[in-house]
Parts: sequence; structure tokens; C-alpha cells
Amino acid sequence: MLQELLDYETWPASVQRGVHLLAWMVAKGFLDIRVAFRVHSKTGEVLFAKTRGGYKKGHELL
Repeated sequence: MLQELLDYETWPASVQRGVHLLAWMVAKGFLDIRVAFRVHSKTGEVLFAKTRGGYKKGHELL
């Protein structure tokens, strides 16, 4: 998967245009990209796999 992401030339034109648009929106301040992770509510450890309970929403950590 990483190799496919690095090989930009093989991306479909529509995907390339979409990425260009997103990059332009970020550069011009029209779009902020935020990433949230599920974390265990007691330990604060990031939960990568699907688990039940023991987590709180990422935005509550900010």
C-alpha cells in the first residue's frame, strides 16, 4: 500500500485532482485537517484495533 501511495504517477487523474484540491484548500486556509485517535479512558493508550469500552473521543483530549 505504501508503494502505491508513493507512486503518484499511477493514481487516477480524478484522484490526483482531488489531492491537488485538498492541498490547495489547506494552503489557502480554507481547510484544516485534524486527526483523532480512540484512547483508553484510564491509561490514555491509543486503541488501534476495534475494542469495546475504555475509550473517549479524541476531541475531548484537546
